[in-house]
Amino acid sequence: MTKSRPYKLLAWFSCIIVALYFSYEMMQLTLLNTVHAELIRLYQINEMQLSFLASAYLYSCAASVIPAGILFDRWALKPLLLFTLFLAIVGTFLMAMTQNIWLAIMARGLIGIGNGFALLGYLKLVSNYFSGKGAALAKSFIYVAGMLGCILSQQPFLYATNRFGLRASLFGLGMLGIIIWVFMASILKTQPRAVNTLSAKQISLWQNLKLAFVNQQNLSCGFYACIVNLPMVLLGALWGKAYLMTIHQLTAAKAGRIISLIFVGVMLGSPCLGYLAGKVKEQRYLMLLIAVLGGVVFLSLAYLPLNITMLRMLFLLLGVITAAQLLSYLMVAKISPREIEATSSSIISILVNAGGALYQLLFSWVLALFSMSETDPYNKTGFKYAFIIIALSFLLSGILAYYIREEADG
Repeated sequence: MTKSRPYKLLAWFSCIIVALYFSYEMMQLTLLNTVHAELIRLYQINEMQLSFLASAYLYSCAASVIPAGILFDRWALKPLLLFTLFLAIVGTFLMAMTQNIWLAIMARGLIGIGNGFALLGYLKLVSNYFSGKGAALAKSFIYVAGMLGCILSQQPFLYATNRFGLRASLFGLGMLGIIIWVFMASILKTQPRAVNTLSAKQISLWQNLKLAFVNQQNLSCGFYACIVNLPMVLLGALWGKAYLMTIHQLTAAKAGRIISLIFVGVMLGSPCLGYLAGKVKEQRYLMLLIAVLGGVVFLSLAYLPLNITMLRMLFLLLGVITAAQLLSYLMVAKISPREIEATSSSIISILVNAGGALYQLLFSWVLALFSMSETDPYNKTGFKYAFIIIALSFLLSGILAYYIREEADG
């Protein structure tokens, strides 16, 4: 049945509003990389403690995505999205006001809850409004929006911090969250197909979880998404600026522009990969190709003497590789019953965020293992071995992707 023009406009307006929420969350995720040194001074902490502050966002996101998936399969989206955005706003203002690292970690956790809700809510909303190739294109748009938030967290947020100070910039970020909340409360329409919620409620909570979490296909997709997201979590969100400034002696401004290429790569790669996923006969081969490419890029960072042009190319490629997590969500949507689609997608979000947090701590530990002193925490050897570990993880994810079956179980 052909959808009317007002229906299509309503669908896209609703999707754009939720995408703005996800963009806001991604800006929060990656801004620590921009104000790395300022946060250390503000809270009087070391590099390992900064890793705990950063990983609090990912752990809280990982802990919240199972409830998010279950709730989105069974209840209305709008009140859940409004409540979790409210928590993120509270967390932002709390980070702006406190000088205590433990309160800052708690605030960071409140902010992280919203990431999983924003992403899964958007995917569920797209499933309500779109189908077929239209759904693949609409789902790729969430990553474009998310990367816009990441880009804003780099040079623009650094400019605001240098001009007004870190606390004032965080207060401004909290005000931006309030504006998005008001738009969402006023405009968002989420339930064009009320039958979806009713059919999900007919499945017991235990059966819902069992169908989603016992499926080995979902776990393989989740691990794959976790690994291809590592360029964002490790270099885009936390260690990229330190790597470029310390190992390649770039200025903060040049390092920020190169890091932004990761986000540009995701923006370019998401719609392209979404289109290719609808064209190729077996999506797992595309996933395998991306995994091998990721391993090659990280080995290049570990071993090759790189000039600034090569760094730009590699960081742009890392963005395209990061965009491949979209393929995991498309695969899960393909192999999962519609009634548990959000719960199945939550497995990917759990592994992306919990795995990302663990890799942040592992990366920090490797750097600390090879550091010369507390005042000189970074050196080439530390980054080299950390990159080798990531490259091997990419190759393992490619093996798992190759064995994914592209049909629903049972």
